[in-house]
Amino acid sequence: MRKLALEMNRLALSHAAKQLGKRLADTDTPAAERSGEFKIPVLVIVGEHDIPYWKAAADHMVRNIPFARKVILEDAAHLPNMDHPQPLQSAVRSFLNEIAE
Repeated sequence: MRKLALEMNRLALSHAAKQLGKRLADTDTPAAERSGEFKIPVLVIVGEHDIPYWKAAADHMVRNIPFARKVILEDAAHLPNMDHPQPLQSAVRSFLNEIAE
């Protein structure tokens, strides 16, 4: 399973690097427009090598969700739970400890 997920991620990043295809925003989903209504802390995690679309989505969330914080995981792409589980766990643990105070 891990090998398959890593291969899928490698292929997606390869296509993004070659600028194959174009991902369009889902403009029919009003939830994105309502993200400013969130009243809870939100941790936004993105990989350093994630595709530009997901990085932009993370930046959008941090700009529009009042209590959002972004963490960029070094040397990670879109599946940090698979390829960088320890740094991911550390980021989540730190965030949970911070909001528990």
